[in-house]
Amino acid sequence: MKTIHRITRLLFHFGLCLYPVDFRKRYATEITRVFEEGLADAVTAGLGPTLGYGAKTVADLCASALRERLRCVGPRDGLVVFVAVICGHLAVCIDFLATEVQATLLVLLLSGFLVGTVASRPGWRWALLIAVWLPLLHVALFAFALVHSGAVEGFSRHPYLSRLLLLLPALVASLVGLYLAVLMRFVGRRLAGQSRRQS
Repeated sequence: MKTIHRITRLLFHFGLCLYPVDFRKRYATEITRVFEEGLADAVTAGLGPTLGYGAKTVADLCASALRERLRCVGPRDGLVVFVAVICGHLAVCIDFLATEVQATLLVLLLSGFLVGTVASRPGWRWALLIAVWLPLLHVALFAFALVHSGAVEGFSRHPYLSRLLLLLPALVASLVGLYLAVLMRFVGRRLAGQSRRQS
C-alpha cells in the first residue's frame, strides 16, 4: 500500500509540473492540499479506492494542465506546434518508407532546424514534440498488429522497449537541428550588429 501511495504522489507531482509556471506559483499549494486530503481519505478506504482516486486525479490534472497550456499559447507558438507535429509525422512516414536510418535522421535534423527558425523561443520541448511521434507510432502500430493477429502467447518476448528507445536518436537529431538554427540566428544577429557599427 505504501508503494501505491508513493507512486500516486509521484504521478501527481509530475502532472503538476505540466502546468505553466505562473499557474503553479498561484495554485500549486491549494491543489496539493486538496490532493493530499483526498488521497488520505482514499488510503483509509482501501486499495481499490486509492487506485481509483490516483488514476482519476492524475488524468484530471493532465487534462487541466493541457487546457492551461493551450490558453498560454499565442498564435506564433500555435504555428510552431503545428509545424513540429507535421514534421514529426513526416519523419515517421519517411522511417516506414526508407530502408536506411540516415533518411529518417536527416528529416528529423531538418525538422528541428525548421522549427528552430520559426520558434520565437526555441527549447528542448519543440524537439521532443517532433521526436516523440517516432516511438509512439512504432509502439502503436506494433501493438495493433499484435492484437489484430491474436498473437498473445509470445507477448513478453516482443521488444516494446526497443521501439521506445527510438526516442533517443530521434530527440538528439531534432535537438541538433533546433540548436543549429539557434546558432545561425545568433551568428546572423552578431554579424548584422557588427555591420551596423562599421557603417
